[in-house]
Amino acid sequence: LRCFFRKMDVTANIGAETGQDVILPCQTPDNNPVIVVEWRRNDSVSEYVLLFRDDQLDPDNQQPTFRNRVDLLFRPIKDRNASLVLKNVTTDDKGTYECRVIERDPKRGQRAGLTSEPVSIVNLDVVPPGESVSWFVFL
Repeated sequence: LRCFFRKMDVTANIGAETGQDVILPCQTPDNNPVIVVEWRRNDSVSEYVLLFRDDQLDPDNQQPTFRNRVDLLFRPIKDRNASLVLKNVTTDDKGTYECRVIERDPKRGQRAGLTSEPVSIVNLDVVPPGESVSWFVFL
């Protein structure tokens, strides 16, 4: 197995009003087939926001508040896009989200390993309708 340990300095700041759907961006490091996409909020060590593996969503250990509200923008993943769709956001969704991936190593046909660093970090700010959002998308 070969592990990717490259530091990806991709941070996005996204603002939304409660009730909106948002897309949290994530690009895979290479254009290799993706085996696993892991989205976590940085305040949870044991539970996922979304785990995609074996070409399907894995609900085991998913944070209950995200069930039936998250999906990948594209399934199967295409054009290196592993972005997360978060539906009907609430102020409880405010926080920092991290995306990590496992890709297949095309030279060996094996897993390349979970990146130790996130390939994308997204800061999400959610406010009640009518209030001004403190930030917008900056990539």
